[in-house]
Amino acid sequence: MDTTRNSHILSLNSTYWDAQRDDLFNAIDDHVIYVKDSFTLEISASELNTRIAEILRQMKQFSSITIRSWTNFETYIHFEVDGAKAGIIYVQNANLEILSSGRACYSIAIYGRRDVSLEILRELQGQFSRETFATITWWFTSRSGTQQRSVVIDRPKPVYDAFYPWVKGGIDNYFSQYFASDASILFMMGPPGTGKTSLIRHVIYHNQIAAIVTYDEELLSTDELFVHFLTSSPASLLVIEDADLMIGSREHGGNKQISRFLNISDGLVKFSDKKIIFTTNLETFNSIDSALIRPGRCFGALTFRPLTHTESIAAAKAAGLSIPFGQKERTLAQLFNREIESATINQRVGF
Repeated sequence: MDTTRNSHILSLNSTYWDAQRDDLFNAIDDHVIYVKDSFTLEISASELNTRIAEILRQMKQFSSITIRSWTNFETYIHFEVDGAKAGIIYVQNANLEILSSGRACYSIAIYGRRDVSLEILRELQGQFSRETFATITWWFTSRSGTQQRSVVIDRPKPVYDAFYPWVKGGIDNYFSQYFASDASILFMMGPPGTGKTSLIRHVIYHNQIAAIVTYDEELLSTDELFVHFLTSSPASLLVIEDADLMIGSREHGGNKQISRFLNISDGLVKFSDKKIIFTTNLETFNSIDSALIRPGRCFGALTFRPLTHTESIAAAKAAGLSIPFGQKERTLAQLFNREIESATINQRVGF
């Protein structure tokens, strides 16, 4: 019968792992092997231990599974086959990633019977190696030249369809169609505070996208970033925020950057899986270069705006905020800041 026992070791013996390996070596007649791998996961150490124990149970060959917590960073999972010791799994929380609120790198070592240990490792790799993360790579220039830094983004605050009632069919469905299309360009237009950046962050995280972002006009005037974007993997999304001047018509102001955007969106070198999102405070296409909005090159434009009072109520309910009063329009920023201001006032008066 498969059983799982949990116990806590109170001893401060620093050589516990060595002692356990020695004990296994003496107890196991079969060939003993040591295998190891590491995984970056968005789960806690206790959740990981539970998942490993569940994986072992699903393998249906272990008569006993014992989870022993050594420290907050180390756990030992002993397993037996037919009542005899077969091996031990050493789980170590290597480090919590910088800039992450819930992602950690775990080292998992298995010491035991060769056949069983290799099978466990394959199962763990099958479960955890598929974990992927959304990344943003920031390109910029410094005194030493072009630089780039990548970060894995944390789970953002949730966004809801009620935040964007003008996106017909829902935001996730809309972006699924965009990513599946041959068109490269999408415009997000509208005044500040209407949720453009929040939606982009949600889309990157929800779709586990490797995105590139830059605010450096000098980089956009050279080919380096664009060549990297087109030829590198897994980068699939280029985000150009506050692009009002960069997407202006070539007939007004002699915009020299447009040709690069045109070439990577629908030029001789074209990849349908490479997408470009422009955000702009412009509210119409009047000043945008007409070549950028040509059908087949441009998927569409989402025009962001303040929410009506009725829409504000729906958005507040979806987010779990208090119902706004006053018959007026509100941007998403105003809707959420209203809640912050209210909390500050309440704390000040002692409620």
